[in-house]
Amino acid sequence: MSDSSTPVKSSIHLTHRTDNTLFQAFLRHFLRALRGLILFPAHRTRPPGSAQLKPHKNAKKKCTVTERKVNDIYVYDLTLKDTPVTECAKRRIYYFAGGSWQMEPGKQQWSSCARYAEKLPSTIVSIISHPLAPKDPAPTALPQLYELYHALMHESAAAGETVVWAGDSSGANLALCLAIEGASHADVPAPAAVMAICPSTDLTRKNEMIKEINKKDPILTIRTIKNSAKAWCGEWDAQDPRVSPLFADLKPLADRVIKIHGVTAGYDLLGPDGILFRQALEKQGVEGEWLQWDKQIHVFPLLWEYGVKEGYESMDWIIDVLSRT
Repeated sequence: MSDSSTPVKSSIHLTHRTDNTLFQAFLRHFLRALRGLILFPAHRTRPPGSAQLKPHKNAKKKCTVTERKVNDIYVYDLTLKDTPVTECAKRRIYYFAGGSWQMEPGKQQWSSCARYAEKLPSTIVSIISHPLAPKDPAPTALPQLYELYHALMHESAAAGETVVWAGDSSGANLALCLAIEGASHADVPAPAAVMAICPSTDLTRKNEMIKEINKKDPILTIRTIKNSAKAWCGEWDAQDPRVSPLFADLKPLADRVIKIHGVTAGYDLLGPDGILFRQALEKQGVEGEWLQWDKQIHVFPLLWEYGVKEGYESMDWIIDVLSRT
């Protein structure tokens, strides 16, 4: 038995930043004025199932984008241009874009995934076009995504690739939910890690801290995050661990040595639950590196494309963590 006075080494390495530029403060006020235009998914008729995407020109500048279908789900592989045909990928990042489970990947996600492919040697980044709510809520979409996850993990294992599942916001929720489900199946190869950028981890939206953050978040509102959770949950309870990772059994992640990395922001309505999730991971001995940056907004790393200093530095942090995974 170990001496109770001996400190237990934390399984989570936390980087905590509190600095903030004047430009970022101005940006928050600007975004608050425009958030009615930012928040809501475009209203257009979408057929059920995985949508065929049009890769953004920003991604095609630096990457060759190849479309394929796996189990009726469209997958878009981004490979850095001028990569020798004989060079095999050593790392594969499977990415889900955020957007309240209701939106296709946008310019920021395409650009960010192209940057991962550019900055991480021998890496292919695969954007997954998952079925969207409200036509395909979790009870319909997740069984399809479980099958996709299992198929892709076997595919990558056969190719000898180190796999990271990643995403931002609702996309980070999907990456976490699939990794947690997959970890319980001994016959499914385990990824090396998950990178969860400002993840949605508790769809009940009952955390009292949300009310305080609501005064500071310039993008999200309590109403919108509750509505998006309701649209995704469908007939399932919001506390169901299949949709809310905070209530899931996280021990299989530690048993399979799957690292969970993440980013949380101080002015983000999803931030308080993200912190609780990080603490739950630590209690179960799950390893990972996390960045908590106070006074930053929801999915702030995606702002690198607009020259925002905090966006660049957080993106560099993510790339550094992934390069060591």
